[in-house]
Amino acid sequence: MLLDCYFIDDDGVETKVEPKEAKVTHNSMIIIISHTERKIYLFKGNQTSIRQKFAAARTASGKRLKLGYKIKHIEETEGIDDDFKPVLDFLGGIVEDSGSKKRTRPPPKKKAKSTLKVKTLEELKEEKQTVPKKKGKERKKQTQLPKEIEIDYKDRTYTFETDITEDELKSKRGIPRKVKEELAEKLGYTIYKKKTSKSKKSSKTKNTSKTKPPSSPVIEGAPVELEKVLETMVNLDPPEKAICDYLLVGDDLYIILGDSKQDLRKGEFKLERVSNLPEGVFPAENYFPRILVSKNKILGIELWKRT
Repeated sequence: MLLDCYFIDDDGVETKVEPKEAKVTHNSMIIIISHTERKIYLFKGNQTSIRQKFAAARTASGKRLKLGYKIKHIEETEGIDDDFKPVLDFLGGIVEDSGSKKRTRPPPKKKAKSTLKVKTLEELKEEKQTVPKKKGKERKKQTQLPKEIEIDYKDRTYTFETDITEDELKSKRGIPRKVKEELAEKLGYTIYKKKTSKSKKSSKTKNTSKTKPPSSPVIEGAPVELEKVLETMVNLDPPEKAICDYLLVGDDLYIILGDSKQDLRKGEFKLERVSNLPEGVFPAENYFPRILVSKNKILGIELWKRT
């Protein structure tokens, strides 16, 4: 019988052994290749480990791919197959290994029976008497003030009893205030504590009334936008050889009247609002605009006529 034997140890290492030297035990994990029967027998003893079984299955699969033989699993716990008996007899059968230790589970520990002892009332009383009492926390001794307090002030000593109340201290006459303050501080009273005066923030009242330049013309009932335009107009230098005839503020058109239209800084002019504007397109020939802008906003537009 032509056989190849491979033993798998506990670490999963494969070792080839000659059939004459092979020794099959309960701990053996053996791959036996029978070239006569063209089979691979995978023998698992009843005391083999899981690591041995995984390693043997992987090794047997590799040899099957190489040789093309069929694999047959033989487990000792399920009995020896009839086809494998001649092979096992050829190897000398299963022998007892004196060095191998059977993996047996330790017997379960016996639970100790709980013995409850019923104590009598007399025994319980004796235990209470023998139990040492816990020492309570020692209270801190409060520092007591003397019965009288003496305060020296300007070559004179003032004596007060420590049980004096705040009202009694406050109502005493003929005692300097500094003496009362020192006594109140020693007794922990707050009647003479200095009050911290909070600094009042002096809020300066802002004068919201807008001061107009003296040269600015006064127009009764004029809107705020127009007042801003007038303040700007009287502070700008006039263009050369031109007179200002019209002023556009918002949707309103004003005619400028007066003798000083060439120099509006003098303020000797009047504004007359055009109440009824005719519809249509009116080309401003011989006129050029001057746009008044403040804070990214157009205040008004002046129309100047060249002279």
